[in-house]
Amino acid sequence: IMARGKTEIVYEESKDALSGEVRHYRSIKRPYKNLLGQNQILIIATDISDVRRAQAKVEESEKRLTYALAATGEGVWDWDLALNSVKHNAQWCRMFGLDERELEHPITVFGSLLHPDDRAGAMQALELCIKGEGAYSSEHRMLLPDGGFIWVEDRGDVVERDAEGRAQRMVGSVRDISERKAMAKALQAHHEDLENLVA
Repeated sequence: IMARGKTEIVYEESKDALSGEVRHYRSIKRPYKNLLGQNQILIIATDISDVRRAQAKVEESEKRLTYALAATGEGVWDWDLALNSVKHNAQWCRMFGLDERELEHPITVFGSLLHPDDRAGAMQALELCIKGEGAYSSEHRMLLPDGGFIWVEDRGDVVERDAEGRAQRMVGSVRDISERKAMAKALQAHHEDLENLVA
């Protein structure tokens, strides 16, 4: 720092020799020359150990959430209504065959993936939630790049509103329920076959 002659911000840690506790510091280090022209350095250190611990807890919490979502196979969405932009996790993109490196999309992408026969119902459910008439919940089909589709259960709610009560942000999750739908359809067909045999 003295050689460069510039003030720098440095993050450091120090271990207490007696307790073994590690403390974290944010130090501002400013080189200068004293009255004799000798190189000196002024150091102002701030203990940020509590901040680092809180940050570590947040990171651990986010890691647990990521693991939990991966285990359940749920996709997550976070819709900024003002920008009409939606952020997703990688699982959401995988479910619908989208590039996992692009986790933010305009809301129109969601609309384009909705099965045409289910679009009106899903959008109406979203509108009711935005108006404050309960949480969003919809079972509908979503289109895949190969021309097929999957059934999903899509849920969410408004988490931020402005001073006038207008929805600003919605978050939610989606999961594939195609297998459940197929089983229900097979069960219904089985019942109908039984009824036809009895009739």
